[in-house]
Amino acid sequence: MAAAYDSPDVNTIEVGWVVAPSRGSTLPTLFTYWTSDGYKSTGCYNLECPGFVQTYHGTALDGALANISVYGGIQFDITYDVRKDRSTQNWWLSLNGIAVGYWPASIFTRMSESADVLVWGGEVYDKVAPGDNTPTQMGSGHFSRESYMKASYIRDIKYIDTSGNDVVLGASELAPLITESSCFDLNIEQRDQVYVFYGGPGCRK
Repeated sequence: MAAAYDSPDVNTIEVGWVVAPSRGSTLPTLFTYWTSDGYKSTGCYNLECPGFVQTYHGTALDGALANISVYGGIQFDITYDVRKDRSTQNWWLSLNGIAVGYWPASIFTRMSESADVLVWGGEVYDKVAPGDNTPTQMGSGHFSRESYMKASYIRDIKYIDTSGNDVVLGASELAPLITESSCFDLNIEQRDQVYVFYGGPGCRK
């Protein structure tokens, strides 16, 4: 989620899972991230700087996931919930229904009231020269057209309105954005609920 999304001092809260050998793990691990100035001098992952306050220590924010989905086999979900405490204005994170901690309202400059952009999906960090692309996989490493049990997915997508009510989003309310369609893609399917299938093998020459 973000506020002032198109400005140089964008504020963001980011949560999910990541595979980051440069951070010491080749397994999928949980992560959080925040910034209040467009990634320039504020913000960090997890607990690497003052910012996120962890209140429940039964979950390691940089810990490897206990259960990992199997291609063509059993699938495991993680439920992420980020919402503002209307009394303190702090942003609380829950994982699988357990409140893990919060980002204090005081660390943000543009998200004192709400976020104005919500984004779900995948990213790949590209260290190669501009114009080139990384062979790093996204998600399961398979394109979205392979669908359930093979491509990575996001489901049960909702947001909290200004009255504090959960609002479930339909497929027509999501705007897809793909930056390297030959390397990664996504597909939005309306089933019993919305599924966003995404990922790909990366860019290979």
